[in-house]
Amino acid sequence: MTSVFHDDLESLRHSSSRDLAHLATDLAKSDQERKHLADLVVILRQSASNENSPDERMTSERKLLEQRLEEAHLHLADIKTSWSDKIASLETQVVFLYSQFVLLILNFSYLVLCLKYYNLLVYYKNIILLILNIFFYG
Repeated sequence: MTSVFHDDLESLRHSSSRDLAHLATDLAKSDQERKHLADLVVILRQSASNENSPDERMTSERKLLEQRLEEAHLHLADIKTSWSDKIASLETQVVFLYSQFVLLILNFSYLVLCLKYYNLLVYYKNIILLILNIFFYG
């Protein structure tokens, strides 16, 4: 009974982790899109402004693109860390499931052995009853 609850709990943990990861991915995508649009607004405002020379606009745009590249590198590092954590969690689950599998195999082997022993006892009981019948009833 406890095993059923434990399995249900693990299933709920897995599904909630999956849902949480999906929501985090959606949030990251929308945040990244918002930053991209904000950067485009800055670029468009600067290019609309005639106060800056073309060299200044290029320099400003280059700085903005370098900043976005650095943010992308940081985001990629976060994703790598997240995936490493997920892989470690899955490896832990695999070890747990393997140990559960081994326990089931051991229990099954024990039950098979008990069944063989029971059948052997029934066989000997029948032989003893047969011998007693022959002895008492001829």
